[in-house]
Amino acid sequence: MVLFPAAAMLVMAIEAVRQISGGNKGNIIAGYTFKDVAFHTPLSLVKDSNGVEVEFHLRPLQQAADRETTWSEFRLYAFDRQECSEICRGCIRAEFDKNDTEVDNGLERVEHIGRYRRIFQEGKTACQKRMDTEKSYRIFDEVGLGFGPTFQTVKVGTYNTSAEAFGEISLHEWLLKDFNRNQQPNVIHPTALDGLLQLSFLALSEGGAKSISSLVPRRIKRLWISSAGLNGSGSTTIKAYNKSNAKSVREATSTVVAFDSSEKDLRIVLEGYDKIALGNHNESGTESQNDRTVCFNIDSRADIDLLNDESFSIYSRSVSQPKSTPISFFQDLKLAMSLFIKNALSVMEQKDQNLMQPHHQQYVRWMRHECEKMDTEGALLSQWREHANNPTFLERLCSSLEENKDNYMQGKFHTEVGRNLIKILCGEVDPLELFFKTGLVKGYYHEFNKTTNGLNYFLVYLDALVHKRPRLKILEIGAGTGGVTKSVLETITKHSDHKSHSPRFSHYTYTDISPSFFENGRLLFEGLEHKVTFKILDIEKEPSEQGFEAGSFDLIIADNVRSHLIQNTYLANKSLGFSCHSRLRCNHVERPKTPQTVSINLFHYRNNLKTTTGTGSLHLWSSLSQKQ
Repeated sequence: MVLFPAAAMLVMAIEAVRQISGGNKGNIIAGYTFKDVAFHTPLSLVKDSNGVEVEFHLRPLQQAADRETTWSEFRLYAFDRQECSEICRGCIRAEFDKNDTEVDNGLERVEHIGRYRRIFQEGKTACQKRMDTEKSYRIFDEVGLGFGPTFQTVKVGTYNTSAEAFGEISLHEWLLKDFNRNQQPNVIHPTALDGLLQLSFLALSEGGAKSISSLVPRRIKRLWISSAGLNGSGSTTIKAYNKSNAKSVREATSTVVAFDSSEKDLRIVLEGYDKIALGNHNESGTESQNDRTVCFNIDSRADIDLLNDESFSIYSRSVSQPKSTPISFFQDLKLAMSLFIKNALSVMEQKDQNLMQPHHQQYVRWMRHECEKMDTEGALLSQWREHANNPTFLERLCSSLEENKDNYMQGKFHTEVGRNLIKILCGEVDPLELFFKTGLVKGYYHEFNKTTNGLNYFLVYLDALVHKRPRLKILEIGAGTGGVTKSVLETITKHSDHKSHSPRFSHYTYTDISPSFFENGRLLFEGLEHKVTFKILDIEKEPSEQGFEAGSFDLIIADNVRSHLIQNTYLANKSLGFSCHSRLRCNHVERPKTPQTVSINLFHYRNNLKTTTGTGSLHLWSSLSQKQ
């Protein structure tokens, strides 16, 4: 069965609006915005001489209060055997170039583009596993997702295991395959737009490595397409980042951000792109009795209220086996950091350190101490002396750390800091911008936490907890970039190994002392916007004075909270209506005195090598209130 691509339906709407709006008061069209697009029925193309008859309708929508008509509604119909079917419908409008207003002098537009640029750059950084796109297309064809030669437009791609993909998409593949065909001028060719939609398949399948259902478009919440740079002779490719979320084995949703090949100009933003698997129906359109599935996702967990300390310890180890990192990785990491320190120290010793910031002066003194230690002791002494002044060796060592597929972000985080260490000490680079705007911290925390035994055992406990009590109200303190939030969500939004239609929590309150972290947090809750609240919370102050009602949460999580705030967090638990009767330390659980009240602390996870190169201890607290 050959299906008419959804991308072509969208292009039909663009061209219709372009023809109608092109001469609107002499204004220049900057782009096109879609909203609430619904794809009702796949349009199958028959191989006979009659083809398929379709009708495209476009009509203006105008509210009583509108001075000008902006939105238009479009519908696509197909006629088969004298029957008419609505294929898709949605709303579209042309966006015209506007001069910067005197109020903000274009600041709003700059911030709008800046937001998507940050998403794009963080996504590019997170996707580091290269995919063979030709092989991916062959695999898709074998499972029923066949793309013809002109539609195989994703030429270069990378991905990760978190359903994210980054790709370079050819804008003129149809010309390369059929250069004799005449083509009317258009904003974007359907094959190029379809390549943008294909990125979700590459993200969900991890570059074709995992099998996925044959998904077709279901709806698009919002889509913006630039009117420039997508079909001119000077533009041959665009670069796009896709973040997908598998709601179940049959449904998924995606967000896509695309820039031009130079990564300078925003070209496409796609949000709320939902897909659904093609149904397995017989010719009559009804399921046969033999195909009917009676039961779905039968799942079980240990009852946490019936487990004592020893039995829970055995249970947690049986279901959680975190992947250990070879000691050689941390040895190489320590050697690289020591060499970076030595190089930086040789430069800083030539400068007037009295002109440096006090904390930078203190850091230089610490570096000097570390170099003295390495000169006299340590298992890496021979390598330290041999390669102390060998930049080629250091660069090879950094490349090796960055190519480690299981610890990529840990290696990348430290090597990027090392490469910028001198500039940081000289005040030329802001470390906070380096950490947060490039996505280094976010990726580091998520990867590092996966190798932390304490967190893995906590997630086992959490999985059993939400299995028995799926209506918990959760508060996260100091959520930051969402490093632990992502792991928590992966646990409470799935049953077994797949996403659930019914997430196992009632509401999640994501807090931090600064709202600057909320933008990253919103990406984690894509598809769950109705279940999350973002609020500022300073744990050093009384929570009730900041709009937090006492006794309103069932579970409190605090990850990597500074040690001097431990007591504040404990007091916050009490002020919000919690009592702390038990503790989970590393991998040991002490049961609460009452089964309705549970508090968990995970901390003091240490390894000599990890403490040297890592970020320190991990702190997590959670409490279950007596009111169930």
